[in-house]
Amino acid sequence: MRKKIYYLAICIIYSLSMGNLSAQIGIGNSTPRGALDINKPTTNNMGLVLPINADPNNLINPIGGSVAIGTIMYDSTLSCVRVFKPSGWSNCLCDDCKNTDPAFTLTCDGALAGIYKPGISSSGSKVINYTAGQGQSYGAISIASTGVTGLTATAPAGTMANDSGTIALSINGIPSGEGIANFAITLRGQTCHFQIQVTSANNFAFKCGEAQFFGNTTVGGTSSGQLRIPYINGNGASYAGGQIF
Repeated sequence: MRKKIYYLAICIIYSLSMGNLSAQIGIGNSTPRGALDINKPTTNNMGLVLPINADPNNLINPIGGSVAIGTIMYDSTLSCVRVFKPSGWSNCLCDDCKNTDPAFTLTCDGALAGIYKPGISSSGSKVINYTAGQGQSYGAISIASTGVTGLTATAPAGTMANDSGTIALSINGIPSGEGIANFAITLRGQTCHFQIQVTSANNFAFKCGEAQFFGNTTVGGTSSGQLRIPYINGNGASYAGGQIF
C-alpha cells in the first residue's frame, strides 16, 4: 500500500511539473474535455452530488470573503439547484419554478409618498409588500416609469425575511409631463403594478394634526396666545387677514 501511495505522489508531482494537472483534470478518462471532466463515455452510471443545505446563505468561501461567483448548491428547503451570481443567489433552476415556491406573493399596496410635478425634480417613496419569503437574496431594483416617463424606482440588493416583509423603493427623477407614471415590479416570478399621479396642481394642504398653541389659557378667564398651523405645497400666494375661525 505504501509503495502505491508513493508511486501516486510521484505521478502527481510529475504532472504538476509538466503543467498537465493545472490545465485539465479527467476523472474516469484520460482525455479531459474541460478544466474538469468526470465522464466515462457511455459507461457512466453515477451522478454528481452537489453540496446540500437548507439555506444558501450558510455557504462560505473557505479562503475567506464572499462566496465565489458560479458556486452551485442544492437548496433542500426549496428542493432545487441554485447558483451564486453577482446579484446574489439565483432563483431555483428548474423546469417549472412555480411549483417550488407556490405561496410567494408580491403586492404593490404599500404606502406611496412624495410630490411629483412635470418638469420639476421630484422624489418620494413606495413600499412593496411580500409574503412567504424564505430568506432568498434579490438583486438591486431599478425600474423606469412608463406613460409619464422620467421617474425611476430603485432599491438596493437585499435578502428577504423568512416570512412576510417589505421592500422600500426610492422614487426620483423629472417627470416628462402631467398624467400617470406606471411602474411594474417583478420579484421571484411575481409582478405587481402601481401608479403615480403627476400633476402641476398645487395640492396645498393644512397639517392641523401638527398645530401648536403658544400662550396662556385660563378656565373661565381671558385666554390669549398664538396657534401655529403648518401647511404644505405653498406657492407664495397672499391671503386675507382678519379672518375668524
